[in-house]
Amino acid sequence: MYKTLLAASLLATLPFTAKASDSLSYTYVEAGYTYTDTDNASADGFAIKGMAAVHPSVHLFADYSRQKVDDIEVKVDQWRAGIGYNHELSSTTDLLLRASWLGFRPEYGDNANGYALELGGRLWASRHWQVEAVAGWEDYSESAGFDPKGEFYGRLGALAQFNEYWGLSAQVRLGKHSSSEWFIGPRASW
Repeated sequence: MYKTLLAASLLATLPFTAKASDSLSYTYVEAGYTYTDTDNASADGFAIKGMAAVHPSVHLFADYSRQKVDDIEVKVDQWRAGIGYNHELSSTTDLLLRASWLGFRPEYGDNANGYALELGGRLWASRHWQVEAVAGWEDYSESAGFDPKGEFYGRLGALAQFNEYWGLSAQVRLGKHSSSEWFIGPRASW
């Protein structure tokens, strides 16, 4: 159900998309391999991520991942949806502010919802490389048997741009208390 909702949301925004700036695109879709490592377990699977510029300074985004926890063969779905503001500092650098709603859905156990706030930047490091760095805060609501702690995190991403439309995206997210999350996959931008 969440996959269908995510896909429908992304497709519904396509007619309203606008390129945010001449140098940095805020309209793309990417999919690939994701890996999470925590103190208690590790998991891997796939993720799909999308973003759509709805105004030169405003973008909507959504992510979905499904991972299988090693050793216990349990699947976990995670998603994020939100809105962002990008302010052009120069022709190659943007300031980013983002707010998102989070969901954590294990195959067994309690679901949890939360929120995240991010501040960061995105820039062209060279003709074929983009870099994004953000600092964020996330917090999930308590549910029976699930009491996650709010935490600060950092996320660093890079995009190797092959041409105007295609590239290879890689990201790492490091949390203060919990885990590291890794992603790599192709990106289609327009």
